[in-house]
Amino acid sequence: MHVVYAVMVIVVTFSTCSVIVAVVVIVVIRAFHEQRFHAVKLGDRHLFCLAQCFALTYP
Repeated sequence: MHVVYAVMVIVVTFSTCSVIVAVVVIVVIRAFHEQRFHAVKLGDRHLFCLAQCFALTYP
């Protein structure tokens, strides 16, 4: 049973980290693509995409 818990912790940790890394990479790429070096403002589209990522990760 401990193996099952360990695998579950690894899966949740990996999926959470992958979502965070994906969001950071997307925001950084968009910031450099638009050549804006000020703070990136999160709009409704960003929040919708973030919500969709979490919906796919945690059904």
